[in-house]
Amino acid sequence: MMKKKLLNCICVALLLFLAAALPAFAAPIEDADIDFGRLGAVNVAAKDKDGNPLNIGSAALIPVADVENRGGKNVFVYKEPFTVLGETVSSADLDDFQTLQKKLVSIADPDMAGTAVLPLDSEGRAHFFNVKTGMYLLVHTDLPAGATPFIPAVVTMPYPAADGTARYELSVLPKPGDLIEPARILVRAQKRIVSPTEAFPEETFTFRLMPELSYAPMPEGAARQADGSVLVARKGVGDVDFGILRFSADDVGKTYRYTVSEVAGSNSRYSYDQMRYTLNVSVSAADGKIVLDILCINSDNRPVTSMAFINQYAPSGGGGDTEPPVTPVDPPDPPDPPLPPDPPAPPDPVIIDDPEVPLVVFPDGPDDPGDDEFGLDPDRYNSDIPLTGQHWVPVWIMAALGAAAAFAGLKTRKAAAKGAVLMLAAVLVLGAAGLTTYNVWDSNRAGKASEAVRNSLTEGNAAVQTVEAEIPDEFLPMPIEDVDGVGYIGILDVPGMGISLPVAENWSDEQLKETPCRFSGSYKTGDLVICGHNYADHFGPVRGASSGEEVIFRAVDGSVYRYVITNIEKMQPSEVDRMTAADDWDLTLFTCTAGAYSRIAIRCELEELTVGRSE
Repeated sequence: MMKKKLLNCICVALLLFLAAALPAFAAPIEDADIDFGRLGAVNVAAKDKDGNPLNIGSAALIPVADVENRGGKNVFVYKEPFTVLGETVSSADLDDFQTLQKKLVSIADPDMAGTAVLPLDSEGRAHFFNVKTGMYLLVHTDLPAGATPFIPAVVTMPYPAADGTARYELSVLPKPGDLIEPARILVRAQKRIVSPTEAFPEETFTFRLMPELSYAPMPEGAARQADGSVLVARKGVGDVDFGILRFSADDVGKTYRYTVSEVAGSNSRYSYDQMRYTLNVSVSAADGKIVLDILCINSDNRPVTSMAFINQYAPSGGGGDTEPPVTPVDPPDPPDPPLPPDPPAPPDPVIIDDPEVPLVVFPDGPDDPGDDEFGLDPDRYNSDIPLTGQHWVPVWIMAALGAAAAFAGLKTRKAAAKGAVLMLAAVLVLGAAGLTTYNVWDSNRAGKASEAVRNSLTEGNAAVQTVEAEIPDEFLPMPIEDVDGVGYIGILDVPGMGISLPVAENWSDEQLKETPCRFSGSYKTGDLVICGHNYADHFGPVRGASSGEEVIFRAVDGSVYRYVITNIEKMQPSEVDRMTAADDWDLTLFTCTAGAYSRIAIRCELEELTVGRSE
């Protein structure tokens, strides 16, 4: 009997392990196991800008869509009058709740049938019970004249939690409304072509707007690439509009930096512009309005008032766009042939362009309804700190369960039960061994990739340009060195841990598998944050760091920044603001814990700076 109970315990433990070891595969709403007859609850807690309870007016929960299971997938089916947006909520809108929120606000009315309205109590709270499955819009209503409402929020019932479960009791913390009108700018560049003739084929050119910070405002409604950038295509010459950037009261006191560049194409008849512009937008407030201080710097570190990309077109002799052949002239009869005429002077190049386009345009007209931000669970809708770890916890659990199952199997006398338990033990041990082998291989691969890049980087190769205009150093872009199409800002050395790794200019999940990456900030502004996987050959050793150890960053312009570790912190993936806080630390390195559920941040202070060469 004891052995049977032990076997049952092992099987239960295995099921619990499988449920706990795979949190990353949480099912979205479309795949969630929803109890359509179950009623839920929505708890609202509203606060003002100062964190005090927002206890005026009422909260209204407006029904937007029902949930139906169609073909094995759960879909949101619009209710009237939201059917003007389509039959069902699109997958694109589910991926971009900001856009969806704007669409719903433009249609919603708190007096719609089925809307539940509750007054906010003295603590700014309202509790909605017996809420059916579906999608809702939470709005602030019944306000006195002049009061500022909280920002509308999109709510789904149930809420698909990160662990794969469907939660039927939600806590919504709507964000306070803007007391200051937001400001908007349209980022615009110009495409020009230089050609020896006015006849040249039209070509489609591509341009990239890259934010320095993952949470920086980006063009409204634009599709973002995996690296966070926005791509815009332009056929021929003319304006290149990236879209509207919107800055609200939450951005006051912050500076956002963007780079604007052209993506090299494959047409051999065109030379593609290598110019890279750095756009700095500092946000402040004065007289109840958002004030934007905009500075744009080109690749030569000179301030400019407009951005232009110039491509040169060179006709080829082997294609259909060649110049017409010159008909040969019969030579005169001998004996006195005339001297050959001088060749005609080549025509002046024709510059195809439009008048200079301003760097940014402030759009006219009233602001769109609503706000770009909304008040649902921040862990669901805000960008988390990237995952930078390997999953070693499943290895340990499988190995422990395998050993326990093997021990139990050897003690079991019944042949059938003994074989089943030993088979289970073998599967668990083999699984642990297989995952260990993959983790070791992946770590070695990443180490070799970083070593290859580090060997390719030439310290001091990217010269610092002499700047004639007075520009604050913090606005100067970091020099970049290109290796195989990826920009790198320098090499990170931690001598006490044997670490010497290249650091990529921008982070992405793909690049983190090759080298550490800059997550945010700059070594010029004293707020550089670098992330790296916990591979043994990447940032794995930094988890054993201690205060007082030296950290060296060698920029590609030859500058050497020497830091000392002063603090070590552990934080959750959702604590982006805490990770990027620059008040007390000049450099932060972070990676995942062994189980990849938390992040370890190594905080450093600058001790010494040796400036690189200038040309």
